[in-house]
Amino acid sequence: MPRNEFTLSKRKASKMYYYYTYDETGKRVKFSTGKRTKAEAMQFCIELAKKNQLIPKKKNKTDFKNFSENWFILDKCLYIKGKKQRGQTFSQSWAKENRSILERYILPQFQNCKLSQIKALNIEKWLLELPDISNSTKNKILNTLKIMLSEAKRLGLLENNPAENVKPLHRNEKTRGILTSSEVKELFDRRNFLEYWKGNSLYYTANLVASCTGMRQGEILALRPCDIFPDKIVVSHSYERLEHLKSTKTGKVREIPISETIYKLLCSTSKGLKEDEFIFSYDNKTKPMTPACLTDALYFALAKMNINRSKRNITFHSWRHYFNTQLIGSGIDKMIVQSITGHSTDQMTEHYLHLGVEHLQCVKELQNNLLND
Repeated sequence: MPRNEFTLSKRKASKMYYYYTYDETGKRVKFSTGKRTKAEAMQFCIELAKKNQLIPKKKNKTDFKNFSENWFILDKCLYIKGKKQRGQTFSQSWAKENRSILERYILPQFQNCKLSQIKALNIEKWLLELPDISNSTKNKILNTLKIMLSEAKRLGLLENNPAENVKPLHRNEKTRGILTSSEVKELFDRRNFLEYWKGNSLYYTANLVASCTGMRQGEILALRPCDIFPDKIVVSHSYERLEHLKSTKTGKVREIPISETIYKLLCSTSKGLKEDEFIFSYDNKTKPMTPACLTDALYFALAKMNINRSKRNITFHSWRHYFNTQLIGSGIDKMIVQSITGHSTDQMTEHYLHLGVEHLQCVKELQNNLLND
């Protein structure tokens, strides 16, 4: 391309050379060379002209790589910003997990594709052939892609979401295990406090409250004296290390009735704390202990009881299953159960149900029985 198809100009402010040329419509346009000497700028333009690239190619917004550029980055992702302004909440851990899935699994497969080139068959084949990961993880990957392509459809970048037609894979998950009532009584028997809980009242109380309320681990860690009342706990927050205090998983505040014994135990554990300090904390009470502390303490106690928690698939989250089972087994209406546990559907409530013949009591009676020697 002849040199006269561009002209150079130096900006006084930046001392940078720019070049002028004409686009396909005959309009005069300007671009930066990124060079500070005329010789370098001239050589730069000559090389562009040889490649017929004086007019830079515009980014194709329908390329998956470009479309996904800021996805799941909290302060940049338009999807998250839009959802937040419509009243939905997103945790940093959720965003971080989805961003990791995008970078690790989805981009390597689809980054060079136009959105319109992605078909259900491509997704199905890719998903089934992902190596060395469980179906549960594959379903998470699929869900991340579905969110993105659904948003592309909503924004008019796609006519249809091809991922909608790809069904989740079967999850070969072990049924969550729970302890029996007799095991729970032994676990929280004060005579076993030193042996099972190493004499640590924080570990003991946190696990006991979880067993009697079905609160999630993050909700337990978020507890402060201002949340505790003589007849109830007000669950309005959860705690996450990346975000500190945040709303509950459902974004709703709920109240859980507690017995007088549990109230006194929580008051004893939080004695001397300010209203906004964390009850289950090791340091200066400005942040709670890590989730691993509570989980490890439970595992230690179970080992002392000769319970194979791995074989029975018992985790800290098992306390939610245990409490839900106790409530349903006591004949308490599902609507009440859902208001206490924070479940949004009957299906979720039933997922947490492990009925046995021993479940015949009400909430506070159950709590009292757990604490009786």
